[in-house]
Amino acid sequence: MKRKPANTSRRLAQQLKTPKRGMAMVIVMVLLAVMTLLAANMSGRIQQQIGLALHQQEYQALPWLTVAAESQALRLLRDSVGLESTVNLSQAWAQEDLHFALPQGRVSLALSDLQACFNLNALHEAQISLAGQTSGSSPNTGEGGGENTEPENGEPGHSEPENPATANPTPESAAQNGTPLVVRQLLALLKSQDVPEYRAELLADNLWEFIDVDSVVQTAQGREDGEYLARDLPFYPPNSLLTDVSEIRPVQGMDAALYQRVAPVLCAIPEKNLRINVNTLGEDKAPLLEAVFTPYVSRMQAEQILRERPQQGWESVAAFLQTPALADVDSAVKQRLKTLLTVSSDYFRLSVRIEMNGVRRDSEAVIGRSASDRQGFYVLWHQQGDLE
Repeated sequence: MKRKPANTSRRLAQQLKTPKRGMAMVIVMVLLAVMTLLAANMSGRIQQQIGLALHQQEYQALPWLTVAAESQALRLLRDSVGLESTVNLSQAWAQEDLHFALPQGRVSLALSDLQACFNLNALHEAQISLAGQTSGSSPNTGEGGGENTEPENGEPGHSEPENPATANPTPESAAQNGTPLVVRQLLALLKSQDVPEYRAELLADNLWEFIDVDSVVQTAQGREDGEYLARDLPFYPPNSLLTDVSEIRPVQGMDAALYQRVAPVLCAIPEKNLRINVNTLGEDKAPLLEAVFTPYVSRMQAEQILRERPQQGWESVAAFLQTPALADVDSAVKQRLKTLLTVSSDYFRLSVRIEMNGVRRDSEAVIGRSASDRQGFYVLWHQQGDLE
């Protein structure tokens, strides 16, 4: 028998060892790939956790920045308005670009006068009397809030004259005899916002019923508890002062489009009377001035009055009433409407926007003036986010 050469056996042994060596290399490469994936995944998770921690830290700082912005607004109002007898658009609080910078962003402030709009809370005590005049409790707001103009002793000889719309009768005033002046002014304001007449009457009646002191329906188109309790989500109408104008969205006759149209000229301040600051009305608020003087002043006249306003505003309501554009308005009417006007303000709206490292927070606050200290201002309430 022939023997196999020795080198042949050596080659066979090498061939048997070679596959084992290749398999080990594959295993090592797979392990390296798995470890690399695990390390990359762990690194990504760590980076994500760091980002979340930083984001949380910034988010927790936002409320404190909001408080800082409110403090800045209070200081600004105290310094620019506190010692002044009037509030006007030439003062520092009315600047358009109020902000302070942060290392990672900025804080923007915007102050607006809440007495440069129609206070819906003036409807709260507006009532119809049998004589076709308004009745209520405060003689200081007889015209604006529809309240009693008779003195407490009830002597008819000392009662106030009729409201301006009936002092000089017009077809409009005759048709609306008995309707409180504040409701007629609201109706005129709604019409000035291109609201159809029927819709404006429906909305004015229901706003009055929504806010007035009782649950008795006293208008032709108004609704009280029954309407709102019959809805899919039933609720009682407040029949009290509103906190913010956004509360009128569920009022009968209101919809989203109409609300967006009329909300800019409406507001709600914790007062039961209507007091319009003629020094802070922009030309875009001419319809409000027109509504206050309805039907004696046209839109064009109202725009002219605001366009010709002194740079620092009028020093008094009496000075405003001497404006040449109001020369044709009867002096008795001016005297009656005088209580609805002012040249100062006690309530402001503050809008704050904080932008920091891609994070944004909006908030709004209402600021009031202290009754005991005219230089003192305080935050009545604030809320995160856009109320609209």
